[in-house]
Amino acid sequence: MAVSVPTAVVAPPRPHAPVVEERADGGQVVVSNPGQPRQLKRLTIEVPPGAKPGETQLRVTPGDTDFSLQIVVPHGAAAGDRLVLAESNDGDWACRVLQRQSDGSTGPRVRQFAGSAPPPQPSVASAVEAPPGRMPSPATRERPMTIFLTHPEIDDDGVYDDIVKTARASGSFVSDKLRRGAAPPLKVLGLITTEEIAEGEELLRIPAGIHVSPATCRQLMPELWNAVEAHKRISESRRTETALTACTAELLRFASAHQGLRSATVGRCWRMPTVWPFYSEALLGENFESHPYWKALCHRDMLRAVFEPSCEAEHARTMAGDSIAIWELIMEDDIIREIIPDGEAGLFLQAKLCLLSREFGTPHGSALVPVVDFCNHSENPGVHQSWDLQTDTFVVKALRAHKAGEEICITYGRHSCPILWRTYGFVLPPRQEPRWTFACQACEFQHWCSTNKDDCEGAHAGELAAALGESFPVMAELQLESEGLTDSIRAILRAGKSTGCNAEAMLRGFVADRLELYGKDLRLQPPLAALRRARNAEPQSGAWWDAVDEEDPISMDQVSAGSLEEQALWIKMSEYLCLTVHVEALDLSLGRHAREELCLEPAVGLSRALLDFRKERDEEQAAGK
Repeated sequence: MAVSVPTAVVAPPRPHAPVVEERADGGQVVVSNPGQPRQLKRLTIEVPPGAKPGETQLRVTPGDTDFSLQIVVPHGAAAGDRLVLAESNDGDWACRVLQRQSDGSTGPRVRQFAGSAPPPQPSVASAVEAPPGRMPSPATRERPMTIFLTHPEIDDDGVYDDIVKTARASGSFVSDKLRRGAAPPLKVLGLITTEEIAEGEELLRIPAGIHVSPATCRQLMPELWNAVEAHKRISESRRTETALTACTAELLRFASAHQGLRSATVGRCWRMPTVWPFYSEALLGENFESHPYWKALCHRDMLRAVFEPSCEAEHARTMAGDSIAIWELIMEDDIIREIIPDGEAGLFLQAKLCLLSREFGTPHGSALVPVVDFCNHSENPGVHQSWDLQTDTFVVKALRAHKAGEEICITYGRHSCPILWRTYGFVLPPRQEPRWTFACQACEFQHWCSTNKDDCEGAHAGELAAALGESFPVMAELQLESEGLTDSIRAILRAGKSTGCNAEAMLRGFVADRLELYGKDLRLQPPLAALRRARNAEPQSGAWWDAVDEEDPISMDQVSAGSLEEQALWIKMSEYLCLTVHVEALDLSLGRHAREELCLEPAVGLSRALLDFRKERDEEQAAGK
């Protein structure tokens, strides 16, 4: 484990002290000479056999310098441990110990995946417009690929202090009342208060100039950004996303080089705000071993078995493969290979996960916002984030008073368990879930229409399937949610009207067939039995969690699911309830179910939305639109 150790590192004054330049946006850049970037040095040495902590002195000469560093072996260090010596902006040096692990290795723990990964596919490699992240199912790779997930165990407090110090120097406001820490009920590392906070109190104000955003990356990493944006084989709608991921991956490479994991001399030396090196270290320290994308690469068959009949496991595999395929695609470019000759698929995947799980929407595009992204999610957040257009800053203020030691939480949005899991890798307890959702590949519905046209009033079903092929881009998803009509349903109903097909009946048949698959899942039998008990007592209620039998093997009292099996159970029940809502809503709208009071409450609202849309669609057609 990496720990900060106070120790004496002696070096003579630098012959050329670093210069701090102020940018117009308030950010700072450290350079050795104005207009010429300088990379801070970091050295790694091994504690030799026989060294005595607190007594033995070691001497090392940084490359291309005319001075030596003298260090006393820190207390707690032992032979075989590594000492990382890091230069700071003011020319001082600090020491960190990477202790030797039980298996004989030293330094950060690194997970490895070796196996097949999907190659670039037409939806990415051609100029055909496709929604971000939509890739065909993984195909067999002709050659094996080894992917490394780098997770150093960093000093969270020390890195946070460095980030706050440099962020403040760049014009940020970070309240002294905040620290890194964990507190009930989540007990997950986030931001906690050290003093009482008043309602309305401003806690954070982070200027756009130090965000990792399209605007800052385009300005500070122009060669890499422009090379990716000019890549002809990446669809235009995905170039900004890909360029931002590539720049974030380069920041992770920079951080890993300073951790002693990679050479610090390979690649370009980028001009960047002084907060970015420390913030990059925090990003590199994020552990994505439990994220669905990584699990889908390492444990594909296990994940699929646990989640069937849900499509979420295959979605995770597809999206992880998408990231790897995009990386392979950009690394085919000679210019990009020259800029980042040591680019790695693993770091690119980590960069994608950082953006997926930490980015915020801003006027300058999706961005990583230092310090703010340390906040965890709550369905009842205690703080609120906003954008100050006048100062071009991201602002966080307290919505209510907080006691000392309490965690400050933001909201990631009113998301269902399936959406939270595929994005962030966690789920909410069912009683806290604000809505239910279901998703599958749109082509599955198209295929169902072609093979079941005789069973569901499916005249012209073939024409409907063909029309849907035009309505949905390659590998698009059919998405359903309990709170209203999705764009997917609107597209299906419009296609049905244009082809003369009863699209509502076809959709109802497809949803009912999917629902039947969930009903046969042995793992779901206890919660399904609880749902039946809940609806027998109150037909409009889907609160199965309140009707769980004490002997049922379901844990309902945890803040978040503790095992993959529990996560899968909660996700599949969200999907089951969403499908049930749609069957009942479609029955109501088709006149097959006359009693609203016997339907789940969201189904009533959804059926009315279906009728309103039908009327709107008919009026549009009558008007010749």
